[in-house]
Amino acid sequence: MVIGDGSLATVLAHYDVSLPDEATDVRFHDEESLIGSEGTLFLHFKVSDAGLTSFLQTLSVGPLTPGLPAGWDGRKGQRFGWSFPGSSWHGAQGPAEGTVTASVAVARASGVNSVYVIAEHV
Repeated sequence: MVIGDGSLATVLAHYDVSLPDEATDVRFHDEESLIGSEGTLFLHFKVSDAGLTSFLQTLSVGPLTPGLPAGWDGRKGQRFGWSFPGSSWHGAQGPAEGTVTASVAVARASGVNSVYVIAEHV
């Protein structure tokens, strides 16, 4: 299932994000900035451990560490169902170099990783 605004392929290409082949329950929102940047992508999907490892490598974010990424602002994501209860989250952030930077938050339940991504043009 894919739920979002616009074409998923077009949005992913714009932010230089590649989903793992086995990603399920994909939901996304592409928010254009009012100050002239090229927008922000909010992305959620579920994936196995192998798919998560591949995704993190492709996105060039650092290793997952306990807690949410530094400076993480998931409040905007609450509009479309994101919530971050408890303390079982792990997070990673991409480098501040290049054209797109990403922050990733992951929670694992019943052998499946629930992955939340905020990708922004810098």
